[in-house]
Amino acid sequence: MKKFYLSIYLLCLLHFSLISFSQVGMGNGGMNGMNGNNGRGMNAMQQPNPGPVKKIDYMAATLDKLSKDLTLDTFQSTVLKGYLEEQKKKEDVVFAEDIIDQAKMDKIQDLRDKFDKKLTSLLSKEQADKYIKIKEGFKKK
Repeated sequence: MKKFYLSIYLLCLLHFSLISFSQVGMGNGGMNGMNGNNGRGMNAMQQPNPGPVKKIDYMAATLDKLSKDLTLDTFQSTVLKGYLEEQKKKEDVVFAEDIIDQAKMDKIQDLRDKFDKKLTSLLSKEQADKYIKIKEGFKKK
């Protein structure tokens, strides 16, 4: 009689173990994530791989663009590079502050207005006019 109860107990234990293991395996798309997309969800097979992310040096790109568009000489380009580096450091400090986003944006706008004044003081009248037009075109986008 003990063997009978022991075998019933083992069968029940086996049955409940299989049920619990099968439920755990269904959590990620079924069959323990073995649904053909390595457990990444249902739409993983449909999404294209964008490839490697290209890092852009925005400071260098800005310097190149302004140098070409405003026809800056080497002195102006060198000074502008220093202004851009200083501006980036100041903006990074503001972004790191623990304040609300609107306050950050207000501070950044103040920094950019000061930057514009410094830059236009470096430029000739024609270059300053071109810079203003470039900024207006950028704001429209």
